[in-house]
Amino acid sequence: MTAKRLGTGDEVGARYRLEEVAGTGGMATVWRASDERLERTVAIKMLSDTLAADASAVARFAREARTHAAIHHPNLVRVYDYSVTAPQPYLVMEYIDGDTLSERLDRGGFSPLAIQTLAHELLSALACVHDHGILHRDIKPANVLLDDEQSARLTDFGLARVEDSSGITQPEEVVGTLRFLAPEVVEGQPATRQSDLFALGVLLRTVGGETKPLPKVGDLISWLTRPDQNSRPPDAHAALAQLDPTVVLERAPAAPPMTTPPSQAEHARRRASTPGRQSGRLRSRVIAVSALVAAAGGAALVVADSGGGVAHTNAPRSMSAKTRSTAATTAYTRPATVDQHLQALADAVRRAAKP
Repeated sequence: MTAKRLGTGDEVGARYRLEEVAGTGGMATVWRASDERLERTVAIKMLSDTLAADASAVARFAREARTHAAIHHPNLVRVYDYSVTAPQPYLVMEYIDGDTLSERLDRGGFSPLAIQTLAHELLSALACVHDHGILHRDIKPANVLLDDEQSARLTDFGLARVEDSSGITQPEEVVGTLRFLAPEVVEGQPATRQSDLFALGVLLRTVGGETKPLPKVGDLISWLTRPDQNSRPPDAHAALAQLDPTVVLERAPAAPPMTTPPSQAEHARRRASTPGRQSGRLRSRVIAVSALVAAAGGAALVVADSGGGVAHTNAPRSMSAKTRSTAATTAYTRPATVDQHLQALADAVRRAAKP
């Protein structure tokens, strides 16, 4: 039985109302839709009728959904939901109200500074994708969306695949868009991170057109598109560092080298000199001295902890209001060290205990 062809106003997944076709292709149709449960606009990518009847195509579609949903980055389109059990498998994504980079290029070129910004955003997104062990394999202007702030969003992971444990994909048929394929992929070699970087370099060169890029961007494009993949950047992070050296400072610092463990005496000294440890010792001694205060006749002791602690008054309930008021003025302010602090406490106790 043939599934009903979906159209405007139809409901998908008991929550998404189709509103308008946003784009079509040989493999899928993308709809703008309304998520009636969360009351937001979304994009729904629906597999074509032909592919929906192909079990292997449906499996690839599910892999795309899981792959894309696992990665979060401000320059990637987010995936919210998917289903391959529906009559027509679908993928629910963040809706970007803007053009593809390809459509934007039809209206004119980019300024040198805009090309540099685009390079930074897409390299950052690609670094995140690669850090998750994913190869995109189809980087081109049609797969980059521009949001209302003209920020780039890399999308369409339909040809993406996971790297194997050696960081290299298994031999396979050539996939991708010919104009953006690296020479080694055209020759039938497996895709790598360097082939993704090559495609990004061709994209940036295409965006530049007749515009002379900024020197750093021009050098970057030349590096990304070298014929020998071993002469290209080792990864997107290295390319980012060449484009903007300050990016290196934003990455997580490397783990410190292993050193000889400190001796027990040195370890104890460090613990004792730590502000938090001093505070712990101080509070223990305050409790002991407070007990002595009570034994000495119930004099009060007000502890003003300059390290952020609370004031404490050890005044017996049987003390008169006047005595409590007088006792409360016997204040103590924490000196610099624990030993000085203990001595000052003892002096305060003696003063408070005098008749």
